[in-house]
Amino acid sequence: MTTSAGTIDAPIERWHRLRHIGHLLICPPALGALAFGLVFWLASLRPTLLPRPPVMQGAISALSFCIGYGLGGLMAGASCWVGRSAGWAGPPPGVRRGARVSLAVIAGIGVLVGPVVWLSWQNDQRGLVTMTTIGASDIVPMAFVTVLAAAVVLFVARLFAAFVGWVDRRLARRLPPAAAHLIVGALIVALVVSLFNRVVVDTVLGGADVAFSAGDSDTEPGVTQPTSSAVSGGPGSLVAWESLGLQARTWVAGASTSEQLQAFAGPDATVTQPVRAYAGLASASTVQDRAALAVADLERAGGFDREVLVVATATGSGWVNPVASSALEYQWAGDSAMVAIQYSYLPSWIAFLTDRSKAIAAGQALNDAVYDRWSRLPADQRPQLIVFGESLGSFGSEAAYAAGDPTASVDAALDRSQGVLWVGPTNANAVWSQVTAARDPGTPVWQPTYGDGTRVEFSTSAGELPVAIPGQPRINYLQHPSDPVVWWDTKTLVAPPEWLTDQPRGADIPDSAGWFPIVTWLQTTGDLIQGFSAPAGHGHNYNDAWAQALTSVAAPPGWTSSDTARLAQAMVDRHGLDGN
Repeated sequence: MTTSAGTIDAPIERWHRLRHIGHLLICPPALGALAFGLVFWLASLRPTLLPRPPVMQGAISALSFCIGYGLGGLMAGASCWVGRSAGWAGPPPGVRRGARVSLAVIAGIGVLVGPVVWLSWQNDQRGLVTMTTIGASDIVPMAFVTVLAAAVVLFVARLFAAFVGWVDRRLARRLPPAAAHLIVGALIVALVVSLFNRVVVDTVLGGADVAFSAGDSDTEPGVTQPTSSAVSGGPGSLVAWESLGLQARTWVAGASTSEQLQAFAGPDATVTQPVRAYAGLASASTVQDRAALAVADLERAGGFDREVLVVATATGSGWVNPVASSALEYQWAGDSAMVAIQYSYLPSWIAFLTDRSKAIAAGQALNDAVYDRWSRLPADQRPQLIVFGESLGSFGSEAAYAAGDPTASVDAALDRSQGVLWVGPTNANAVWSQVTAARDPGTPVWQPTYGDGTRVEFSTSAGELPVAIPGQPRINYLQHPSDPVVWWDTKTLVAPPEWLTDQPRGADIPDSAGWFPIVTWLQTTGDLIQGFSAPAGHGHNYNDAWAQALTSVAAPPGWTSSDTARLAQAMVDRHGLDGN
């Protein structure tokens, strides 16, 4: 029985293809790719906004190395193609050997010295933000995660490259090479877009929305329906307790009690049950209806009869800062009201990345609804109207007042309130961006001066916050130089950020911090994840400043600096803060 040549050649051809794929997966790294990867890895060790735990540093370093490796490989491949087209055979073997030896020596020195320098930089930065130092043993998990994550990413990338090469060769048998390359490129783009939409948008984000919406119907342990008629969800409320989300139920149930207020104000003081009005996503079908319902319940509870009324734009999941809320109530002996609405189930960072329009719509609807009702009251019977937003809440709050230029925006905010407090604003905030861009020449981006400083004030710590002047409303921004929520920006991919280039730098930004393309953006993205766990006074933690922050926009008659200090300590005692 005879066997055709084609039958004999087929398994041989398949073996060669498999061996080619195996070579792609385990072949040693190209010289240029390795050099770029090493440079990107070393750049990733420099500090940026906040200290990074070893595992986070390892993940960022691995991604940085892989990106540098990929870019180096592309540049090496392009230069080889150009050289071959020009008839250049490449450098002599001796030069190539010398380059490999030199790179091996430099890489060895970098691998030995880099982690030690990283440890020193990290501990210097930890001293600036009052964090405990780390030791040499922390280099081990950092290095382990770096190597493991980089190996996994490179293996997957090479596997994908092998697949692309196989498709390209198959097409090239039937089409001109240029057409085959074009089709493969288009298929890669379509595949990446499809995977992003299906995996990231539909699966991850869609799953997150389902998961968080399910959790929103829960109630935190120890939280019970309030018995006070002064809060939403209580007796006589227009808003059903069941329709409030997880965060709202905790917030309204946490209103300061008469006993707490009396203990702070003193036995001879008159205290009042504070108002907290809220409408959740399940309370009404549209954002306008939720705003109208919240305002109606605010009026029912007597919110417009209080001395001070705060319009608080919540964060993504409907969270309103409990420390700021308590501090307001203590400061005014309960003669206060706050109102907010929910616009998302998602945490702020997911809501910010996926659908900022909901925060904008909520901020506009609530601020407009409150102002419309407040402005119809007799001038001598209106409460002090304060606008407040923190983090993504400040982004939504600003949207109600953003106009075509900073002057118009500032006028709109101050014409419709007696004071504005925006804390930890995002880099995308409309009014913040306008005012920061129009700052006085020579003032740094992390603490700009706008105009004469009487209408807009920027502070970087509790001690810098000004005391409110009656009859002179102003916008107060509180932003830490090390807050990644304030400074995270995609422009950092290709250009140095102003928080690094402006001199002097912020007090908690180390001199060793620097910029490198792509890498710095990866680092600040990691900082964004870590920012919420930073010590008070740094990162996105403003818990040491709420007493001073509220005093900067409104304070009861006769309020003194000793009262502010006492209020700050009361918040430490009540909420278990670290007091830093």
